Amino acid sequence: MYDKNGSPGRKNDRLDLKRQRPYGPEKTTDQALHIVKNINGDDENPIKERFKCRRNGCCDQHEWCRFWASVGECIANKDWMEKNCQLACASCSHSGKSFQVWF
Repeated sequence: MYDKNGSPGRKNDRLDLKRQRPYGPEKTTDQALHIVKNINGDDENPIKERFKCRRNGCCDQHEWCRFWASVGECIANKDWMEKNCQLACASCSHSGKSFQVWF
């Protein structure tokens, strides 16, 4: 990965906190479609039921949650994503309080 200035370096493991995504060039539409095509399921038949869950009950309810999070949907579509893509958006809650999920 590259840093926010487009140069390779030590920042490759850090996130751009304002955008909540890794430093580096934006994904093009073709790159994004390639990612989506390599995910199991399709538009007509996506996996929707408890796609990925932690033992604490925190779940991503859709197979595309991580992709959507990677293209900024945790911010752009916050209400839906925080409920349905808890792992991808780090929006898990326990007893009504939010907590961060670290991978």
